[in-house]
Amino acid sequence: MKYKRIAFILVLTMLTSIFKAFSKQPPETGAPRTTDLSGNRLTFAMVEDFSRDMPARDLVTDFNLSQLNLKANDEAGLLIQRWWDIKEPGWFGRELGTVMLDISVREVVANTSQRLQQENFNTRDKLQFVFMYDEYLTQKYRSMNLAAGAEEHEDNAHYYSAFTLLGEKLLVKHKDYMANGQNWVESAASGPSGTVHQLFAIPLTDDHFLEVTLIFAINRGYPTGHYFLERADRITEPFLDTLFIDYARENPYQSLVGERWHTPSVKALMQEQYDTIVKQFPAQEAPEALDPADEQSE
Repeated sequence: MKYKRIAFILVLTMLTSIFKAFSKQPPETGAPRTTDLSGNRLTFAMVEDFSRDMPARDLVTDFNLSQLNLKANDEAGLLIQRWWDIKEPGWFGRELGTVMLDISVREVVANTSQRLQQENFNTRDKLQFVFMYDEYLTQKYRSMNLAAGAEEHEDNAHYYSAFTLLGEKLLVKHKDYMANGQNWVESAASGPSGTVHQLFAIPLTDDHFLEVTLIFAINRGYPTGHYFLERADRITEPFLDTLFIDYARENPYQSLVGERWHTPSVKALMQEQYDTIVKQFPAQEAPEALDPADEQSE
């Protein structure tokens, strides 16, 4: 009996070692998925190990931008929604949390804040597209908080701010994200119960843009989010690497996001608008706007 137990333990140890070795390799993505957005074709692929417990919205493969009416239905632009369960490696690995993916078509918002200019946004200009997306996110999260009856920094509130002052230094949370030679704008926000939102936007037409949202939710009671995010990146990064928009031949954004927007960077463009942006901060609040994590990520 003693030798059988030792043999069993040896076999179990060997199998566990083999499993851990394979678990270090990122999961493979499935077949490419494509959706037609009035002649602009979005292509991407995902790790197919989706959550069985969370709701799923299958991909809309043919979408008419001219019929989009978000005022009547704010989910009208949703193209796909998927969830993944994030676990520790091994058969008995602990559940760490979940990641939700949302890909949606959005409408360009009006220039209500008029921080950069009084005219409406010209999204063919990279700087104005970034300010437009900042305006969109500001309105979006403010509306979500109002609907939930929440104030910023409360546990059930969303928090979004693109700019932080560190003394006199301006830190910008918007940045460039390159996928297959195309320039997306990346940003971030925080949500209820410690969720983290990773956001990507790219223009489709003068009136529409595409937004990819990844929401990371760590399970309550798990001591640290670092390992959770490390495991979650194995799902999200392969997906992000496959993003590509084959624009319609006459669409000017093909050459813009594919070439002209590569330089200057978002960071450089924002620094050029330093005086305009800094005016948004009350003087007495500037020394308190400290975010070391953003400084280290630069």
